[in-house]
Amino acid sequence: MSEVKVNNATFFLDPNKNWLENLFLKGFFQETPLCTGIGRCGKCKIKFLSNLPLVTDKEKEILSCAELREGFRLACEHFPQDNQNIIYDYQNTRFEHNYDLKQIDILGIDIGTTTLKWGGFDSSKNFLFLGQKINPQMGAGAEVLSRVSFALENDISYLQEIILKDIQLIWNGFKGKIGIVGNTVMMYLLLGENIKELSYAPFQISLKGGIWRTLKEKKIYIPPFFGAFVGADISAGLAYIEEIKKPKYPYLFCDFGTNGEIVLVKDKDDILCTSVALGPALEGIGLRFGASYNKEAISSFFLSLDGINGFNKKEKFRITGTGYLSLIDIFLKIGIVNRDGHFNNQFNFKRLKNNLRDSCFYLTKYVFIDEKDIEEILKVKAAINLGIIFLLNKAKLKFNDISSVWISGVLGCNLVEDILINLGFFPFEFENKIKFIENSALKGLCLILADKTIRKNVEEWLQKSTYYNLSNFSDFLQYFVKAMNFNFWRNNS
Repeated sequence: MSEVKVNNATFFLDPNKNWLENLFLKGFFQETPLCTGIGRCGKCKIKFLSNLPLVTDKEKEILSCAELREGFRLACEHFPQDNQNIIYDYQNTRFEHNYDLKQIDILGIDIGTTTLKWGGFDSSKNFLFLGQKINPQMGAGAEVLSRVSFALENDISYLQEIILKDIQLIWNGFKGKIGIVGNTVMMYLLLGENIKELSYAPFQISLKGGIWRTLKEKKIYIPPFFGAFVGADISAGLAYIEEIKKPKYPYLFCDFGTNGEIVLVKDKDDILCTSVALGPALEGIGLRFGASYNKEAISSFFLSLDGINGFNKKEKFRITGTGYLSLIDIFLKIGIVNRDGHFNNQFNFKRLKNNLRDSCFYLTKYVFIDEKDIEEILKVKAAINLGIIFLLNKAKLKFNDISSVWISGVLGCNLVEDILINLGFFPFEFENKIKFIENSALKGLCLILADKTIRKNVEEWLQKSTYYNLSNFSDFLQYFVKAMNFNFWRNNS
């Protein structure tokens, strides 16, 4: 073990784990939306006071010359050595208890990979959204596979305990029914299940959900999981759509975050589903100036005669995932970016000519978007295309056969249909069919808890559903590469 000092306190750290992982295990970085250690976000910055490590290439890209001279480095880039002394200016943001659980009879908690949300039903079954906060497991990685790897390499109980601490604060003093949803990985970590099942193909899970469990002396309901990476949040969201929206068949339900779950409901007795790894880009994580959704971050841009606006002339700001989609949509419309995802130096918008330089488009002196950011968005787009076309082909359906497309997750707000179609996320045939829904998992969970008949119907969906693992799709790579562009999409091709 390496003896080091952090903020003048002595710690013994594992020299085989980088500074980021070591600090997370000591309680630091628990609520910081990091880029999974790829050296892209710069949010794991620490200052060395002694035994300063050499600068890496990634640090030269992310940190300023002044910061490097002052001793700042990225925690994900270095491993602890004896006698190193660092300063880490951190503040784990804790949510304030500014909500009243007496307003509700039923409490639902949604454990997202990035965010925890909670809300409930009052006595009249009206839904009340009560709050949200950053998932404290974020320091273990921004997407589900990073959490699985961390749990396998370390003790799963650490991730379980830090999430339980927050959940206990959320439900403190509540006496009514409680349910928890989340993707399958989040549920396995919460319940302390054998996470190894989710680490290798064919991803056979022993826990299926549709169960009551006791956590910290509270009886909790967990809705069913459709598959290894289509979890309780999806069955709950589907309950909301079926019971409240009552769409015609066939329809699509898509939940997009760090993982993309796609469900094709062909009819009431035939449900097809799959999942695609999207990475954290839609959450704004891993993008150069990205941020998870908050009031200060920019979520949409617009074009005016004097250029690109939406950031109130601020010099420094962060951009959410949907903000990046909005920005790229503008780039495509005025020719700053070609449909292949590369910058076009010949674009004709004269007021913005000087903003494009060194393969970066500068919104301000300090904030820019580069082709790496665009590539991350393209990977998300290609994965979504792949999941949709795979399920439609399995069901022998065409785009025109789909009656409606329901979208939740980070794309469930702050976006318009036109942007998703212009970027090629969805085909032209889905025009006027896309419906954005917020908090579908929480609302569906409350319905399930409130009505035994609904709960029974949801649990029966397990026998009516088929989960497809896209890793078994022989043309996966070929189709993915083909979809790595912003071309318009139509005709199931």
